Formats: sequence, structure tokens, C-alpha cells
Amino acid sequence: MERALQPRALRLDRLTITLGAVLLLATAAAWAIVLQANDAMDDNRTAAVETSLMDQPAKSDGMDHSAATEADEMPGSGMAMSAQSDVRMRIGVTEQMSSWPWLLTLAAFLGFWVAMMAGMMFPAAAPMVHAFARSARIRQSPGRASLLIGLFLAGYLVVWGGFGLATFAINELVSESASRWDWVVDAGPYAGGVLLIGAGIYQFTWFKQLCLSKCRTPLSFMVKEWREGSGGAIQMGFKHGLYCLGCCIGLMVGLVVAGIMSIGWMVTLAVLIFAEKATRWGPQVARATAVVMVGGGIALMIFGKDLPGIV
Repeated sequence: MERALQPRALRLDRLTITLGAVLLLATAAAWAIVLQANDAMDDNRTAAVETSLMDQPAKSDGMDHSAATEADEMPGSGMAMSAQSDVRMRIGVTEQMSSWPWLLTLAAFLGFWVAMMAGMMFPAAAPMVHAFARSARIRQSPGRASLLIGLFLAGYLVVWGGFGLATFAINELVSESASRWDWVVDAGPYAGGVLLIGAGIYQFTWFKQLCLSKCRTPLSFMVKEWREGSGGAIQMGFKHGLYCLGCCIGLMVGLVVAGIMSIGWMVTLAVLIFAEKATRWGPQVARATAVVMVGGGIALMIFGKDLPGIV
């Protein structure tokens, strides 16, 4: 009996090593994409500042101060366009991307967003993926199990892609409003503060704790939610993605408020998500983060965009 079990144990060990290596490479590739996009965004910001400085003398020479002010306040003027660009750049949409066809801009954003989600979420999702891989390997051949693992991850990322799509749509609405009405720009810190406070309060809710408990118990999820076949793998990945979204949505709202192009905030959030899901201090980390978020929201409403760390 022991001899019969040894090869199986060896296969499981190899599966663990192989899966860990694949997730590590996928996470590294995702972070490489994010860092490249962040560099491109920094170049875009630098070019925008240089263009703005070059335009100022021409503007002052060509019209008097009152005329320039009036022109800046007109919809479609440089000031309005700057406000619109600032809002879009907070989620990684550069001015160059804004000039592309709408569907191409959306596709580029979703590609970056999914890469960012993979980089941030895969380390914390590794125990769940590993539990699924073990279950699939017991039931299927190695090749078939590998396909099911890929489908599980695809279903998981579909959920976060949908959240990214909603984020893009809301951000586009805000950017268009910012180009038309000055009060939208002025209300930005207050709206961000309210969102941060709301996200912090959400960290204390029973629904957050329910989703966190589901993410922290991979074996229980496999027993209760197992579905056979390719469709079952996608369905399970999608359901786990929903629990993950319910667990992390407060933190993601905080990242959007701070600016998703901030590498520092991305890394911080990835560490917090991992700590919540994969360590024994997860619930305590969630509550401590909630207090910080509420305090940050209050500070943002008081100090506005001058608050350090806000893009």
C-alpha cells in the first residue's frame, strides 16, 4: 500500500512545484507589463507638462489676461481638457490612448487592468488555485487537468475584468463631466474622501467577512462548489472571483481613489490582500486597514489633493 501511494504523492509534489512556478512567472510577467505601462504614463505626464509650459507664453502674448481666463473656462478649452486628461490618467488612460478609437482604448485599458489584477491577486489566490489543481489532477489526466486549471483562472479573471469595465465606464463619465463643469473637479477630494470612508466601513461588514472566510478556506470551497468539466471549471473560477471581489472591493476602491498608476499603492494593496487571505491575522489586518482608510478619507476631505500619496 505504501508503495502504491508513493508515486501519487510524488506527482502531487511535482504538481505543487510546477503550479507554483507557473503562477510565479505569470505574476512576474504581469508586474513587468504594469511597470512598463507606468513608465509610459510618466513619460506622458512629462510631455503634457512640457507642452503646457510651452503654450503659456504664446497664450499670454496672443490675448489679454481676461480673454485667456475666459478661454480657459470654456468647455473644450485647455483647462477643461487638462481636467479630463487628469481624470483619465488616474486609471492609466493616456492622452495618446484617448485619441484612439473607443474600442481600442477600452481594449488597451482592459489588457493593462487584467495584468494588474493578475499581478496583485495571483499570490493571494495561489492556495485556492492549488486546491483546485489537486482536485482536478485526482479526477483527470495531467493534460486535461492543466486545461481545467487554465479555465478556472480564466473564469476568475473574467470577474475582475468586469469590475475593470465598470471602473472604466464610471471614470469616463466623470472625465466628461470634469471637462464641462468646474464643480466636478472641485468636488473630487470630497467624493474621494467619501469613497474611502465608505470602503473602510465596508471592511467591517458581515458580507466582507463572509467573502473573506470563503477565500481563506480553499478545501471547503472545493467540497461545496466542485463542478465537473470545462464549464464547471469556468463556473468555479467565476464564483471564486465573485467571492474575491466581495473580499477586496473596498481595497480596490481605495486604490482607484489613490490612483491605480501608483506602483507603491499597488504593491501595498497586494501585500494587504495576501495578508488578509493567506495569513492567520487576516481578519485583524482587514479591520486595521479599515481604520486607516476611514482616517485617510477624512484627511483627503480636509487637505484635498495636497495629501501625500494621492496621484
